[in-house]
Amino acid sequence: MFESLAKIFYTNGKSHAQIYKERFYSPSAVHLPITIRQFNHDRAFQAFFYYNQDLSIALEKIYLRFSDFLSILPKLALIIQRQFALASIVDEVHSTSDIEGIHSTHRELRDIIDGGGNNQHFSSIIKMYDLLSSGDYPQFSTCEDVRRFYDEFVHQDAIAYDFNNRLDGKLFRKEGVDVKNPSGKIIHRGVEPEGKIIAVMSEALHFLNSDEYPALIRIAIFHYLFVYIHPFYDGNGRTARFISSCYLAQHLHPLVALRLAVTIKRHKGRYYSLLKETDAEINCGDITPFILGFLQFVADTLLEINSKLQHKLTQLKRMKQALFSVLPHDEDTQNIAWAILQACTFYGRGASIEELIAASGKTRNTVMKKLATMPVRTLTNVRKHFYKIDWAAMRYLAH
Repeated sequence: MFESLAKIFYTNGKSHAQIYKERFYSPSAVHLPITIRQFNHDRAFQAFFYYNQDLSIALEKIYLRFSDFLSILPKLALIIQRQFALASIVDEVHSTSDIEGIHSTHRELRDIIDGGGNNQHFSSIIKMYDLLSSGDYPQFSTCEDVRRFYDEFVHQDAIAYDFNNRLDGKLFRKEGVDVKNPSGKIIHRGVEPEGKIIAVMSEALHFLNSDEYPALIRIAIFHYLFVYIHPFYDGNGRTARFISSCYLAQHLHPLVALRLAVTIKRHKGRYYSLLKETDAEINCGDITPFILGFLQFVADTLLEINSKLQHKLTQLKRMKQALFSVLPHDEDTQNIAWAILQACTFYGRGASIEELIAASGKTRNTVMKKLATMPVRTLTNVRKHFYKIDWAAMRYLAH
């Protein structure tokens, strides 16, 4: 099992320098034109990663679980996929906000998605994550692209929190920035000055968008480098997680990407430990441990999604049988009721009339007539009605 150089320093200190040289000068090593230096330490090391069996196994695990995901996906109607995406956006935004120490509730986020909320901060974040499920991906090829995205995604909220977070450089921050732990101790200092930020970020973006190495390894390395560079005064973690999600959506699937922050939040301690370990001077610039940890987050995300989807499909089958037992034996009625049931599976709000028209292929008039004969209840927000199965009424009909 692969051990980081930081761990080897404490467990096998005498061999530490030799093992570092063997890894760094190995034909399996890939060197990056970026140096890593731990805060308050003098020595900087060229960043590199080391191809090894553990990386191969980690990638294989992801693609095997992704294959399982692809076998489940055709069993999900489009309305279920959309509802799962909406539920995932709520969970993702809640998780990424929580990691940053920003309070939010699932209800507040659902209200914004459904048109009833007015929190500008969460509205802009939800809009960006919704782009992932639509396939309309932002571009991240240049530093200008990163700044443009940041302005839409985070900047105004960062300024509202503290006016000193206003960017004062050409593209990024002009002054230095420190990352502190909860007790106020400085644990990391971002790259400076701005000219160096631009140069290092350009190298990181070039690596991210190259096709010389596996995509998931490139995404993992860029995620670490973005957090290490820390180009903004605030919102670096949120931005790094979104860019990672954006590339995961393209190389795997949007539903996988939409749950990355949920996994990171669940293992937040491990995530910060990976960052700290990779920064450490005794780790000698080796990004391999962070890659392995990030790949494990992706594998965990896939495992959680597959388990959730399989459970819901089983649950849906039982609920469909119960629902159809009290409905008229009318195909249109059953199709519309089935669409409502599927819409309630993950997101819980039910289905709008537009969604029911699309799912059933029937006219608005037909759908409305059929709804009048079903045990449904209506949820209303400022923009539209959503229809849900009224299980209390259904139990009454069953008796």
